[in-house]
Amino acid sequence: MTLAASAAVVVGTLAGPAQASSAAPAARAATAKVTVAATGTAVLSGKCIQLPVRIQPPTGVSHWTVETEVADALGSGFAFGDDDSPATSQLQHCPILDGVGKFHWQATMEWTDSSGESGGGQTFSGTFVIRKATRTGTLKISDTTPKYGQTVKFKVCIPGPRYVTYKLLVKASGQTATKTYDSGSTGCDTTKLKWPKIKKPVKYRLHIAGSDIAKAYDGKWVTVRGHA
Repeated sequence: MTLAASAAVVVGTLAGPAQASSAAPAARAATAKVTVAATGTAVLSGKCIQLPVRIQPPTGVSHWTVETEVADALGSGFAFGDDDSPATSQLQHCPILDGVGKFHWQATMEWTDSSGESGGGQTFSGTFVIRKATRTGTLKISDTTPKYGQTVKFKVCIPGPRYVTYKLLVKASGQTATKTYDSGSTGCDTTKLKWPKIKKPVKYRLHIAGSDIAKAYDGKWVTVRGHA
């Protein structure tokens, strides 16, 4: 065998395993997957929320890590494991700081297997939407058919954070007026009114303004008809 032929055999022998070795991480990487819940809802308290992150590590790995970040926001998450079993983690998002709407996330996975093979920098990405919290409230009127001069109580209760500013819309004779109140430390507030000599009906509705993280709320109109 000539020297050139011997060299070709050596090169061929070395090149074979190297290609197989480089293909192994790529094949395993193809079995990996990271997804983040598509939607979440802010909470009235303003606390941060946790979005589920589902992780499928590459087949046959002995250790892995996943770091998740959100573009233009402070949200982040980190998870790790010691086998290829599916796992669930969490991505924290704080609507009170980062707002609501559509956000883009990216996850970076690193892994190794028992033979020392490793995969680094594999990325996954997607979007999720954070919705505003839903406000609710109740307006209870002690008597919707009061006598003239009778005391009528208007009780408003608003679940969630205390000291919420609300408005009572008053519609009478085709015109609407607004009175502003505070729900107080208990979340409920009561106002009183001696019913005047008004023959025409008066309508009331509870209105709670929206905020950066909560929708506005408008209750149903409640009609009060006084009589002698």
